[in-house]
Amino acid sequence: MELISKHSLFKYNPDTLEYLKKLYNLDKPERLDESVEILVNWLQKQDHLIKKDYSKDFLERSLLSSKGSVERAKTKLDKVATLKTLLPNFYEPFDIRSFKILQVIFSSLVPKMTKDHDRFYVVKIFDNEYPSLFDIYKYSIMICELLQAFDYNNSIINVLDARDCNIVALAKAINFVHFRQCMSITMEGYKMRIKEFHFITPSKAIDTLVTMFKQVLSPKLSQRIHVHKNLDTLYEYVPKEICPKDFGGNEKSIKEPNDNLMDVLTSKEFTKYFNESISKKTNEEYRSVYEFNEQCMDMPGSFRRLTLD
Repeated sequence: MELISKHSLFKYNPDTLEYLKKLYNLDKPERLDESVEILVNWLQKQDHLIKKDYSKDFLERSLLSSKGSVERAKTKLDKVATLKTLLPNFYEPFDIRSFKILQVIFSSLVPKMTKDHDRFYVVKIFDNEYPSLFDIYKYSIMICELLQAFDYNNSIINVLDARDCNIVALAKAINFVHFRQCMSITMEGYKMRIKEFHFITPSKAIDTLVTMFKQVLSPKLSQRIHVHKNLDTLYEYVPKEICPKDFGGNEKSIKEPNDNLMDVLTSKEFTKYFNESISKKTNEEYRSVYEFNEQCMDMPGSFRRLTLD
């Protein structure tokens, strides 16, 4: 997407793509082409998938984000389509720039990667009132769509800067059901590979948010949560030089990549892509009850289908 290059939304290390392909045994063109072909053929046989027209680039990224596993990539493609059907309210058309919540919550993809090819995602929260957090969930899912379709990375480092917000008010504003569903879409659907979660705040109230996260994360991911009272300990995990100025680093202030990200997500190009993507749902009439339950049994909500004798 030309707009992504224009805004320098994603920057890579010189060897990022080569490194990822080699890491997952996809560095030989014939192996990668064969894996993509298997996915294309598999998609055509899935009667419950309404649309099956995925680009080669998209399928390559799906394979890389699935650690080179064709079976994991199949599961990912199926799960995302299923979630778009079961939780359509997270994908309803909306005007991002009208979201009041985005005036007090900045989301930035820091352009530079770490030396390990990790993408640095920063959320900074201001103010003491948080209208409609559901809107930020929808925005987060748009970012997942963007990353899935246009980025290459080894994993994501998530940082929540809560130094300038009222954590108690934020925790009270969270609808746990919506929060859990959003996390399920992100983690179980898009299979975002999270390296670490970092919370920055001196407030002891952060324990409430951490507890909420641990209730929806796997034990393995829960162990990757880190709380920092100041920025000094954050630098033990994220190189200071790639951090925004707001974090004492050398990169641009968090507002600029936040605005660039919004420009991309509200562009005609991405809007067209997103609308096409959200139409890639499932028709559960073409899937057996057993297959549906197998796919959906771990999702938050009552989605299990029953059979009557």
